[in-house]
Amino acid sequence: MLKGQIISNISNLYQVQIENELENETKNEIQNELENEIKNEIQNKLENEIKNEIQNKLENETKNKIQNELENKTKNEIIECMPRGKMKQDEISPVVGDYVEIEKLEKEENKGVICNILPRSMYSKRPKLANLTQMVLVISLKSPKPDFLLLDKQLAYAEYLKVKSIICINKVDLGTKEQIQKIHKIYEKIGYTVIETNAKEKQGIEALKKLLLGQMTAFSGNSGVRKI
Repeated sequence: MLKGQIISNISNLYQVQIENELENETKNEIQNELENEIKNEIQNKLENEIKNEIQNKLENETKNKIQNELENKTKNEIIECMPRGKMKQDEISPVVGDYVEIEKLEKEENKGVICNILPRSMYSKRPKLANLTQMVLVISLKSPKPDFLLLDKQLAYAEYLKVKSIICINKVDLGTKEQIQKIHKIYEKIGYTVIETNAKEKQGIEALKKLLLGQMTAFSGNSGVRKI
């Protein structure tokens, strides 16, 4: 009886030991699998990130290189182009401000055809303009006198087109400081940039040029205001 009990206890001990060993092996196996999966996932993620970063860098470098080469080739080169026949048939016409794709004609120097008009950021039917980012609205203090009704209409139209407006007071030498200050006060108060120029004497031209950098700009004003 005692012998049988001892054997049973030993058997139970072995069973517990085996179960513990199996449990530990399973636990270690699962842990190793999880660690390997996490390690592989992190490694793949890093490899993809590095690969994408290198690819984007190469694409940007290639794009910039091609752009620089094109700019150098076409710098100071004027190519006279006409729309391709199919564009005329489809009644598609390029307008001032359009970005286009062209093909140079091999047989004729500085001649080409417009193959495609690139997507426009904005379009004005009247006057026909595309891709404007800002308008410079020119008024003069004298000869002709400032037409504020026309100026306000132009400002309203620019707002409708969602285009930035700059008010340029020209011929400042023909007016008074009070006149100029009044215009500044009225239009700067409602958020518009107002600059002063004297085109004849080149006064304020450099400041105006800075406002034009990187912009697609149209000048507007009634006849005689000297639109720079």
